Amino acid sequence: MKNLINRILLMVCLMGTVVTGCEDKETDPDLSKSEWTVVSITQPGNPFAQTAENEYTFEFINDTTYELHLDVNHCTGRYSIPAKGKIDFRGAACTEICCDTEYAEKMAAMFPDMTSYRIESGFLILTGEGQIKLR
Repeated sequence: MKNLINRILLMVCLMGTVVTGCEDKETDPDLSKSEWTVVSITQPGNPFAQTAENEYTFEFINDTTYELHLDVNHCTGRYSIPAKGKIDFRGAACTEICCDTEYAEKMAAMFPDMTSYRIESGFLILTGEGQIKLR
């Protein structure tokens, strides 16, 4: 009888480990203090993603501020996460030194129109009017 109880307890523990080990840990990520690289953008009305022409770094500096590094210039703005999977970008200010590509300018202009986010297979996907995919 004692042996049967030990086996049942062992099975319950193993099942608990399997169930918790299979949880999707990417459903509620902490974005603050994380850095991403833009992979592609999909503009509103265009079904095809445009691959990033250069390496554009996007960084969540803390839980309210972000930075986007373009070809030459960089943008700083505020963001908030009002609910799980929702994001609000606002107040972006960009330097205007010179010479960002058309792609970089389009990409930077898209961030304020992003309203949702999710992590999928290691990618941060921002959606709203169009989509921005980051790794």
